[in-house]
Amino acid sequence: MSIYIISNRPIVKDDKGKEVFSNDGKEAALPNFRIAECQISNKTLSYELKKDLADPDYEKVIQVVKGELSKGLLSGTEYMFYDLYTTMKSGGNVKSDVMFFIHGYQTTHEDEKQHIIKLNDLYVGGKSSVKHLIYLSWPTSNSKILTYWGDKEDAIVTGQALTRIYLKMNKFFYTMFKTYEQENCKQKIHIMAHSMGNQVLKQMMGCLN
Repeated sequence: MSIYIISNRPIVKDDKGKEVFSNDGKEAALPNFRIAECQISNKTLSYELKKDLADPDYEKVIQVVKGELSKGLLSGTEYMFYDLYTTMKSGGNVKSDVMFFIHGYQTTHEDEKQHIIKLNDLYVGGKSSVKHLIYLSWPTSNSKILTYWGDKEDAIVTGQALTRIYLKMNKFFYTMFKTYEQENCKQKIHIMAHSMGNQVLKQMMGCLN
């Protein structure tokens, strides 16, 4: 089981000096994003941020697959795509799909963390074929005044950031399966968007046209 957050929320430090995603309800969507690897223990979610590169080197992923390099040297999307690929492939004939989830408007970061736990219980821990989660966390206002309109602007910026994630995934696929002819994991990627999350997805699709 692998769980990741991809977020274009601002980064702040908590009271222990650890980098975390901002949760003050006043965030604006950033054009860039960070990757976080998650763990769930006793109904509590924790995560570690991983810096991503503007131009990831997926040649390094091949080196890790061949045992020539430690996975600890991989950056954000390099690490996430490697981890998902290897764990999905190791499932063999057992279903080990990944769900990519985009939340809707007026959702705080704490709401997102609780939502991930619920998705994990419902899908990963249930009878679903989904065994891995990627959660797109984007900043939405917790204000009850003009929330929808502010979140709509953030959805546009987030859709543009999601386009870059999609292009990085395409580069990973090309490197792994076209250039180096690695074995296909034969699993599926499911996309689920709630409410204004569909605006994020729509913006991404428009950028790809």
